[in-house]
Amino acid sequence: MDQQLTSTQKANLHEIADLMLEIYQTLANMRFLNPAGIIKGPHNTDNALELYQELGLDPSIIYLYSILPYIESPLAGQPDFFKGGIFTDFRRLDDIEEGRDPFHICPGDDDYEDEDGPYMRPWVTPLSLLGNHQSVILYDARRHQIWIIDQESWNTTDPALRNSSDRAAGDEYEYDPLVSFIGDNAWWWENSGREWDSDELPLRELYSKHGWPDNFNGDAFEIDQLRLVEDAQRQNGEDAT
Repeated sequence: MDQQLTSTQKANLHEIADLMLEIYQTLANMRFLNPAGIIKGPHNTDNALELYQELGLDPSIIYLYSILPYIESPLAGQPDFFKGGIFTDFRRLDDIEEGRDPFHICPGDDDYEDEDGPYMRPWVTPLSLLGNHQSVILYDARRHQIWIIDQESWNTTDPALRNSSDRAAGDEYEYDPLVSFIGDNAWWWENSGREWDSDELPLRELYSKHGWPDNFNGDAFEIDQLRLVEDAQRQNGEDAT
């Protein structure tokens, strides 16, 4: 399958795989993930070849699925990803199928131009899956662009792109030119899983206190985090009585 791709296409796809690995490693460095749960590519995806053909996936997406890093949530200790989304694992057939309808719209099976037709082109894939009715990260292999789209508003939820004038020609959605996709590490404090943005757990202050990102003391951070959790639980227990 990869023989159908040019060297430039492969380089672009490896850039995406490297980008996702950098994101996962950043989250591991922040003690959000256990690094043991990060499974690097390449992977043997022979079990999915028949499904790829059935779904009509583009060779670029098939190749990307074989090189992406994946998160094994039981090992990583965390299923949550960005803006209410969850990690995806395209070694699993269910995730591959959900990747054709990541917003749970249940489109028709035929014409992409139909109002109720499919909306995920064969060369487009999610890089996250929908969690609790929020955002999905999408990647277009032909344009080599990333979008972060909200399920309900159909607008971007990437803080780096709000009020931006950058748009792909002919597209209604703003896109991220990859360079700014990770952006400042504070992006993750405010926009990742539920635990990052809680009145009871002021984690952003805690990261700053313990030297993130340049001189981070992860052990001291986790001790303080545990203390905050215990204090919050004790306070909630007192409030309930």
